[in-house]
Amino acid sequence: MYISKRKPKHFKALFLVLSIILTFFFCMNLNISSVNAAASGTPGTPILAHDNNDNDGNYTITMNMWWGNNGKSWKLYENDNLVYTGALTDGSPNPQTASKTFSNMPAGTYTYKCDLINSFGTTSSATISVNVNGGGGVVVSGIKISGVDAAAEALQLTVPQGTSDYTLSVTGVNNPSFTLSTNNSTVASCQIINGSTLRINGLKAGRASLKIKEATSNKVRYVGIRVKTADGKLPGLPDYLSMGSVSEDSPADLDFWKDYGSGLTNKRMDMRYIYLNGGPVNGWKTWSDVEGGRATTFIRESKKLGMIPFFVYYNIPDGSESYDLDKQHIESASYMQSYFSDLKFALDIINHEGGDEIVGLVMEPDFLGYMMQNSGKQPNELMARTSAAYQAGVLSSSDPVFPDTLEGLVKATNYIINKYAPNAYFGWQFNLWASPGITVGVPSTGIMRLTDTMGIDNGRKAIASEAKEICKYYMNAGVTSYGADFVSIDKYGLDAGISSPSDPSKSTWFWNLDHWNNYLLFNKTLHQESQLPVILWQIPVGHINSSLSANPYNDGTFPDLKNTNQNYEDSAPDFFLGDTFTASGPRFDYFATNKGNDSKLTVSGNNITWGSHAKEAADAGIISVLFGAGVGNSTDGVGSPPTDSYWWITRTQAYFNDPAPLTGSQPIEIVAAPTFSPAGGTYASAQTVSIACATNGAAIRYTTDGSEPTAASTQYTAPIRVSSTTTIKAKAFKSGMNDSATASAAYTINSTSQVAAPTFSPAEGVYSSAQNVTISCATAGAAIRYTTDGSTPTSSSAQYTGVISVTSTKTIKAIAMLSGMNNSAVTTATYTISSSDYPAWAPNTAYSVGTIVSYNGSNYRCLQAHTSLVGWEPSNVPALWKLD
Repeated sequence: MYISKRKPKHFKALFLVLSIILTFFFCMNLNISSVNAAASGTPGTPILAHDNNDNDGNYTITMNMWWGNNGKSWKLYENDNLVYTGALTDGSPNPQTASKTFSNMPAGTYTYKCDLINSFGTTSSATISVNVNGGGGVVVSGIKISGVDAAAEALQLTVPQGTSDYTLSVTGVNNPSFTLSTNNSTVASCQIINGSTLRINGLKAGRASLKIKEATSNKVRYVGIRVKTADGKLPGLPDYLSMGSVSEDSPADLDFWKDYGSGLTNKRMDMRYIYLNGGPVNGWKTWSDVEGGRATTFIRESKKLGMIPFFVYYNIPDGSESYDLDKQHIESASYMQSYFSDLKFALDIINHEGGDEIVGLVMEPDFLGYMMQNSGKQPNELMARTSAAYQAGVLSSSDPVFPDTLEGLVKATNYIINKYAPNAYFGWQFNLWASPGITVGVPSTGIMRLTDTMGIDNGRKAIASEAKEICKYYMNAGVTSYGADFVSIDKYGLDAGISSPSDPSKSTWFWNLDHWNNYLLFNKTLHQESQLPVILWQIPVGHINSSLSANPYNDGTFPDLKNTNQNYEDSAPDFFLGDTFTASGPRFDYFATNKGNDSKLTVSGNNITWGSHAKEAADAGIISVLFGAGVGNSTDGVGSPPTDSYWWITRTQAYFNDPAPLTGSQPIEIVAAPTFSPAGGTYASAQTVSIACATNGAAIRYTTDGSEPTAASTQYTAPIRVSSTTTIKAKAFKSGMNDSATASAAYTINSTSQVAAPTFSPAEGVYSSAQNVTISCATAGAAIRYTTDGSTPTSSSAQYTGVISVTSTKTIKAIAMLSGMNNSAVTTATYTISSSDYPAWAPNTAYSVGTIVSYNGSNYRCLQAHTSLVGWEPSNVPALWKLD
């Protein structure tokens, strides 16, 4: 059978209509949401979590199925007994959640598991356990501190400088015998008075941990101590170059930190960090029985240890990382909705558990480095689904509008951190390898080795120039926006000894002193360009072999690292902490290299001494060095025992004997955010808004069009009159300080009073001669706007200032306006001017066939009987009238 290939006419018409519709959608840039389908197989795997953080027997069991086929119902089992069945809505493949609350549960241990069920089958969760203590609260040690402990043992004591006394007791022990030890005696000294009185003498602002041991019961308690400043403020970061370490909450790591010793065997540390990673769906928050327990426990244990907790938030990648994967994720609306929800979840924990304590946050290592190195585009040119933050409910219409770009994503993230966790001390991580080579070609051995081929002077100029370009890209992405506190950079995640340890000149990451001084120059450039302090993160702990440092653990020297798994060399801690070591052959030549004439390198025979460069690091703008294994086979400085045989922790304790004070690296002050009076809100009348800044001498710039204020925006000099719904954004600037965060206040004016309607004199009507019309309004001060072309008057219409001469038939419409009041109703007056013997045409008049009227100097005869209306003037409607 022959089938014609000619399209019928109706198909062409349909095709044309569809083309127009599709073109419309593309032009309007509409987002078309996908339609959820019903489950096509057995449900995805459910994950159970509980929130019984205080073990008091009041908790909620939550079921989450993060992605996949949904269930139609779920069953919850307690100790293998069915205790709850609930119906669910199938929204496949979206996440699915449900929960069951339990109250006043008796003391004991309960196990829970669940089934997720649909017509295709059943999928079961893993089992979780919930422990309940009968007395309420977490009972950890049994040693009670009166006046501090409530239902649960306090994690941290905050004391003033000077003496504070507390009474200690142990249930069931009548005459307890206590001993004390601390990991930081420079901050506080502690002693027992009269057998059971704990006396803490706050010496200076800072943090420490106190170990309390009772001899009879053999019970031990650890509690953090915060000593306030002399003027009663909470301590900030240390005023010296602080030290930190990676640290899990594993028994091996916690036991390591709790082994308080004397001298070089002590375990003092300023801060510790872990990773919150694995992605927003099946990542870090699912790695414990309590959802998010990894973060909750880490903050609590850090407080007890007298350390500032830091998190490395690392969830734009999930199972792996690469430029392509990161780009795919930030362009996915569903992934980014989960991402922003996960970020808020982490921030809520930081805010709740941290309270008034600082919690550090290093954001998204490698992510911006991948974008800079591979995209070939600026941050405002790269698409990222920032709008997912609004769809996830993390941001709302009352928050700033951030664009769907990489720049928008970074700025929105900073804003969200400030909004939900004001106690977070945060910054973004930079990469040495981020630049594809903008001002100079970067060799395969990396930017720090440019001095090997270009010489010290030219090489360092090139390094500084490239560092500026890297910083420029990151700042264009918005890393310093919304009150970011620092910038961060690492070295490399694996110790350098994994490659060519016998001839380190051939190893990309095994640096000599010249390279490390290049690294300080790079960091100093970041500090100067960003105007923020620098925190070094993931600095290797492996040291150069043949160390001559005394080993307090065996009264000898430290064993060499074998350059095998978790036992590799590196030169990082030698540079920052200092050491003397023996070398020969290529190793001697390389580690004794000193083309930069560093006075802290000395040589005596085969012994090479690198003095500590902590002071130089502080002078470069660095405020903290966070050491730690970057990958699983890196050398580990923490553990029981650590894989470096205690070399790193020993050298760190030696550093604390004379820490390097912060000088040029002092955190640059941030201008206080502007405040509004009255505050934003809904008002019944116009408001006069004042803007103030607590920083003396700061200039306030503001906008009222929704845009971000800059140094070029309108400067605030006098109160602002707000008579209609308006959002004011303000930012404060002062030379030598970082710009303030942007403050925003939305004012909704719902005025209940209305301007009186305008009146006309003479009144509208038919006149035989020209008329001089005046318009007035009973509301004093109101401005009158009017039109004569039939259109509705607006605020941009002609303003009435005097008599209007009407020489021919004309309709005048007027409206009155006054700031702080609702506009008047529109009033209308039509003036018909007739000078003939026939009556003038007028609206709302019944005319019969043959009637003659005058209009605008001409006579017209009625052709059809009708009642006239405005707009049906004889000259406009030839079907009704003809010239006579």
